Amino acid sequence: MVTIFTNRAEFLQAVGFGAALDDFQAYASGPLAVGARLGEFNYAFDPSATQPAVVADNAGVKMLGGSPYKVLVGGDSVVLTLSVADPAGGDRLRAFGADFAYAPSAFGVSSNAYRLTLNNGIGQGLFAGNGTLLGDAGVCFLGLIAAPGAEFTSVVISSTQSDPNTIVPACQVANLAYLKVRANPPFFSEARVQDGAIVLSGGGGMPGNLFYLRASTDVALPLSQWPRIATSYFGPDGGFVVTNSLRPAWSLEFYALEIP
Repeated sequence: MVTIFTNRAEFLQAVGFGAALDDFQAYASGPLAVGARLGEFNYAFDPSATQPAVVADNAGVKMLGGSPYKVLVGGDSVVLTLSVADPAGGDRLRAFGADFAYAPSAFGVSSNAYRLTLNNGIGQGLFAGNGTLLGDAGVCFLGLIAAPGAEFTSVVISSTQSDPNTIVPACQVANLAYLKVRANPPFFSEARVQDGAIVLSGGGGMPGNLFYLRASTDVALPLSQWPRIATSYFGPDGGFVVTNSLRPAWSLEFYALEIP
């Protein structure tokens, strides 16, 4: 349900013409505040561990960077989180990728140094990493694409250096590429009677999210007046199945999903 890419050209081809790009050139150089807005995203970090800023490299190309010491040595870690601006309104990410710049290293830079980790989606906790990078300085690309229905709402950009003998750049990230979508609302796909109960199934939910099943004999009533008759969670693929006993006194009953 989630595909990982380490080649930028292949990632962009897979995303298609809907990909949005952000190279940070439009941003003023300098520190970023906690809770700042970065383009299409809400930006977050741990101020006790990270001092993020929009910085220019030696070629004048602006990058997003953050580190306590400007470089990472053994034990240092930087975590930056980018979240869609309106997750409650249905904004989702289907794809996200970025270039990571890295410095020379005598033994190469291992795959644990740079990661994109998916948050709030079917691949929660799944990360995109690269193999051991060459000892010379360079750029590596990491990207994630989720299948339709498995969209995510935030991605963690992190750099962790466990080797005390290696110094690598902080979290120097450039050239974001992403596909933001408005997820379709959850839907019913089937209703069947089984053993004196009605079984309702469907899909389109955010994996792991809570939902309520409401019911009413009067479809004209406001949804807030429909009693909640079940509480459940969307499955790993966004699907759901709920079973409710039939009430003989009700000749007609309507059902609706409520997403908190």
